[in-house]
Amino acid sequence: IRSVAFLVDGKHVVSGGEGRKIRCWRVEDGEEVGTPMDAGIPLCSQLGKTVDVSPDGTRIATSSKDKTTCIWSLSTGQRLLGPLEHDDWVVAAKFSPDGR
Repeated sequence: IRSVAFLVDGKHVVSGGEGRKIRCWRVEDGEEVGTPMDAGIPLCSQLGKTVDVSPDGTRIATSSKDKTTCIWSLSTGQRLLGPLEHDDWVVAAKFSPDGR
């Protein structure tokens, strides 16, 4: 795990890291909940994935060493935006306070 972000409820975190899975965990007991989101598309799938949760708790932003950023639906696991390609590694993704 390279990155974690709390969901709005404060009871869950999402994690990203080596491999292609974005996972959700229950803080209280550390149990994984739901099905991991598979970022196994040609881009948005490399090592070093970082995650952030939107202020409204509906989306996850990811970034990775494959020079991309993606936005995902937390409820469905579907990719909503991206891959947005950059010139170099994207070391972090962060939502602004207004969710943009």
